[in-house]
Amino acid sequence: FFFQAEDGIRDKLVTGVQTCALPIFESASARDNAFGISDAYNERGRAKAGLKRMAEALEDFNTALKLDPDNGDAHFNRGTVYFEQKKYDLALKDFDAAVADNPDDPALVFNRGLTKYRLGNKTGAAKDFDAAETLDLRYGFARERIEKP
Repeated sequence: FFFQAEDGIRDKLVTGVQTCALPIFESASARDNAFGISDAYNERGRAKAGLKRMAEALEDFNTALKLDPDNGDAHFNRGTVYFEQKKYDLALKDFDAAVADNPDDPALVFNRGLTKYRLGNKTGAAKDFDAAETLDLRYGFARERIEKP
């Protein structure tokens, strides 16, 4: 019971923070700012995705990428929305772009592998899972969950 209550409190806290953050990101998106307007749209999209406002999140990620097509974080975040929507082909394109931007991030490589797995590409998934584990041993569990190609 304690853990359930703790999870509920944590969920409400995260939702509250995301709700409070939206006006800040909206203000930042309305003007050019120090960390870049593309990043502001990306961060606002992350807040909206956290609130399960996926259509609005996608709009912000798309805007971020129009402003900066090389924004790897926006590619990753849009890819996660597509993945949740089971649009795996679109997710893979974004994860490919995110990995190209930051090939040493095991989370990016892992998510790309998971997407390849969902698309039926077990060989490609295994390669990405192995690469993620090479970058960070904590990702070793992934390869164990798929059949060897």
